Amino acid sequence: MIYTIIASFILFYAFYMLLTVGIGLFYKSPKLEVSNPKHSVLVFYPIYKPSDKFSANLKKQKIEFKSLNAKVFVLSQEASRSREDELNKIADYFRSEKFSHLDGNSYHHALQYAVSEIKNIEKKFDSILLMDPDNYMSISSLKRLIEFRISGVDVAISRRKSYSKDTSTSLFDGMSERLNDYMFRRSKSMLGFHPELSGSGMLMDTNLFTQAVIKLDRKSPGMDKQLLIRMMLEKSDLKISYDEDAIVLDEKTEDSEAFNRQRMRWFGNQYYCAYTFGRKLLLSRKLSFVDYGISLWRPPRSFQVVGSIILVPIDLIAYSLNWVQAPLISFSALISTVSIGLFLLNEGMMKKVISNILPLVMTSLKNGYTAIFSSLKTNGSFIHTRIDK
Repeated sequence: MIYTIIASFILFYAFYMLLTVGIGLFYKSPKLEVSNPKHSVLVFYPIYKPSDKFSANLKKQKIEFKSLNAKVFVLSQEASRSREDELNKIADYFRSEKFSHLDGNSYHHALQYAVSEIKNIEKKFDSILLMDPDNYMSISSLKRLIEFRISGVDVAISRRKSYSKDTSTSLFDGMSERLNDYMFRRSKSMLGFHPELSGSGMLMDTNLFTQAVIKLDRKSPGMDKQLLIRMMLEKSDLKISYDEDAIVLDEKTEDSEAFNRQRMRWFGNQYYCAYTFGRKLLLSRKLSFVDYGISLWRPPRSFQVVGSIILVPIDLIAYSLNWVQAPLISFSALISTVSIGLFLLNEGMMKKVISNILPLVMTSLKNGYTAIFSSLKTNGSFIHTRIDK
């Protein structure tokens, strides 16, 4: 009985992966025909312990964003006085504050502080572009996102693309991110559902972002998933678009410890939102809500793919001895493998993955271990991941 329930759950999400990857294969970036009226953008960097690398990146981005008349707002956390002085000279708007001593998610505290400060800025902005410290976005990509906003879209999501070296950790991280694009952004765009937010490189309606951030509770260890839910609840006719012609370069972590901390935050955030909002989403009359509720309850892919493959021999032996009525785990492993294979072939990554298969499997197993303890260890606190030192 227990086997049937668990195996059926894994099998359901194996089919879910096959369906979403399959649909994602046929995605094409939307064509837009919009006029080019003035559209004001505030580029927002909430930065924890900013580094030399961030300062250099900010200087470069500031010069480029100036051509679009976009302004830069930096919220610095726990920086040295000299660093604060440097960033204050670069940014159009600068604030420095500490939130780590407050209860709950310090990142939520930072965002809520930031939107209160943004309200006090004399100039009003149509959109806010949320960026991570290691992100880089070209002018053409920002223009593309602005076009989506002008066309009536509330949130325009860019594709996060890695520029890191191909260590096994960064390769796994980049591959996982790209698979998320297929399953939760490309496919959902084609189905008319809400593409999942990516955490940065998103251009959002200022009023919508402000209202959603204000309502974030501080128990969730992450941000993006709850932010999407708050936006869905805030605006009934919410429009979100994902575009692969708009790219934000994103540095994937090469350090296994930083990677584990990052994954702990992501898994903790996912299952916190599933526990807190899942029932409401699944019982909604809106298909987009139901779809997101299903997405939140998905098992970690490390279990679904690698874990099910490892269990195939045991599953087949149990079936041959009539201990189980059907080898459901084996079916799940087969379907998940086909899904991953289709994805890798379409991305031209099959050869690279095969040549790194052992370290990727080990990274995946560690990822699964992290998923087990994520909800217990995060306990509502935001786990910062510093890629640049």
